[in-house]
Amino acid sequence: MCRPQGACVRGKAAAGPLRGAAAPIYAIRMAEGDSAERRFLVAEDDALMARAVARQLERFADVRVVSSLSEARAAYRRGHALGLLVDVALPDGSGLDFADEVRRADCLTPILIMTGLEDRDLANRAHRLRASFIRKPFGHDDIGIFAERALADHERISALARVGAELAARHGLSPSEAGVLRLTLEGHDVLECAEALGIQVCTVRAHRAAILRKTCFATMVGLLQTALRRAAVAAAPVNERVRTMSGVRPAGSGYATGTHRPIRHG
Repeated sequence: MCRPQGACVRGKAAAGPLRGAAAPIYAIRMAEGDSAERRFLVAEDDALMARAVARQLERFADVRVVSSLSEARAAYRRGHALGLLVDVALPDGSGLDFADEVRRADCLTPILIMTGLEDRDLANRAHRLRASFIRKPFGHDDIGIFAERALADHERISALARVGAELAARHGLSPSEAGVLRLTLEGHDVLECAEALGIQVCTVRAHRAAILRKTCFATMVGLLQTALRRAAVAAAPVNERVRTMSGVRPAGSGYATGTHRPIRHG
């Protein structure tokens, strides 16, 4: 996707049934903070399968189970999920379409696509959406591995948010600059920051320049690398507790994981 260069343009909201969700999702995350209740969202119309998946996830966090695409959309809008586990064939639509809608508004939430179909195109589409993909039937450990990784991602993002807040307080960043910093640490590029905050791209660039000036970093890359190192140190003890609680390891996993979203600087 081409990004505007130099021109001062306003970001556009996400398309589809979750249209306009980017700013509310960011606002929810900011308002909830680290103390908010987090849960996994499972969209599966097979009651037996849904209960089996929920039992595995309950070792890690609360679980909300829905059986249709419309219920999944409504549940997702109500709050930030630790992770989404979505069946491809729901009664009122495709779980992949839902994953696509979520990704347009939220690049962070882990997604696991579940299906009983042998279809390479489905797996490829899930990969493009940065989602994991698993075929039924699957082992208990597969769900545990996904949950473990989702919790680790959540702790990493929370640690980055704390580092960003500390930097903002220490260096006197304005609320708008602090918002740009947090989104940048989460991996959003300039246009995505503009979309989430409802401001112009050139304003985001101006805020980034002010952040560098106030924090005395020469480049945004240098600032991000420092923040990532601090967050990794802060998140390590929590991630070890999650691994001990789960009792599972990625070796021999039955699903393919999507690519992790890189930090982008453009």
